[in-house]
Amino acid sequence: MRLPQDNFVISCRFCLVVKDSPSKICCPGGNGRPILAPALARVRKEDEAVKALILEALDVIRSDDFDRYFDLFTDDAVWMMPSTYKDVHRDEARSFYRFTQKFRFDQETAVEEVVVSEDYAYVRVSFDGYLRPKFDDGSPPMRSVSRHIWILRRLSDGSWKIARDIWNTPKAKN
Repeated sequence: MRLPQDNFVISCRFCLVVKDSPSKICCPGGNGRPILAPALARVRKEDEAVKALILEALDVIRSDDFDRYFDLFTDDAVWMMPSTYKDVHRDEARSFYRFTQKFRFDQETAVEEVVVSEDYAYVRVSFDGYLRPKFDDGSPPMRSVSRHIWILRRLSDGSWKIARDIWNTPKAKN
């Protein structure tokens, strides 16, 4: 089922706010960067676990504890990274993301689409911002732009996890 996206969501520092509505979707640990999430505003009640997983993933990505990110993936998760034909599995992805020990993501996030269908869902999400050093070593921030499709799978216990992360790195907007 395709979820309607006609009512954009804008964010304050810690919450997503439905435009022209008193409704809020709390986003713990916000860092002041906007999260635009038109699709999350319309997730059906029975699909709240999908929305919770998405918000948790966005929270972890922005946190200083990036290792928790891998807990959100299935054991057989696959990352399809840009400019390579090789699929990357959890251990290789963990190795790739080691840079998060020294840098944190400071990015605007847009959740552009969420589709839930029985035991699978997909999420279209974009990040646009910078990687900033966690420790003041004089390093300048590095530009970081990526667009992802997360494929989620419902597990036998009813919980949801990310099974695939397919992404590219487009040129930054001017």
